[in-house]
Amino acid sequence: MIPETGSATEDTTGAAYSYLSHVSRLLRGAVENNTEQLRLATQTCAAAIADGGLVHLFGVGHSALPVLELFPRYGSYLGFNPVADPRLLWSGVSTPGGVPGMRFLEHADGYAEVLLRSVPLARGDVLVVFSHGLRSTIVRQAIAHARRRGCCVVASRSATSPGSTTTATPRRAKAVWIAISRTRGICPGWETSSQ
Repeated sequence: MIPETGSATEDTTGAAYSYLSHVSRLLRGAVENNTEQLRLATQTCAAAIADGGLVHLFGVGHSALPVLELFPRYGSYLGFNPVADPRLLWSGVSTPGGVPGMRFLEHADGYAEVLLRSVPLARGDVLVVFSHGLRSTIVRQAIAHARRRGCCVVASRSATSPGSTTTATPRRAKAVWIAISRTRGICPGWETSSQ
């Protein structure tokens, strides 16, 4: 992280320092505002992997970037299964694979079901969903599909997305909002009914 105050040798007036300082504040705020949710999410994912299950990661468009970051490579963590359909990524603007086709599939009724048929979702697994607002058809259908299969769901969205209930100003806004589907008998270590 970038220190909050710079040393005499650091350029604290440059655009790069300003940007990194702002991002660091946002990350600190996200952790501080979501400490309990992050603890529950990490415990849920760790328990699923310890029990031989998987943590599936899902996102479309720009929200697929954290999913892509977790694709296995040398030295990566075992137990994570990134779910990324190339047709749901931004690969152009008005070209094939661009915005019109991706937006169509993102809102096509039933596409999540077709996509997730090839994903080994099992009871006790976790589906981590990244989405700007958790409002697109495919995201809602992916969450419903995972719950029907007996998976826990961890959802992360922007706290300042349209429809969010936060009243924070952009400078003080929470960076993320995290929710965890708590279903009796499905999520390891949770004895409460679904929220």
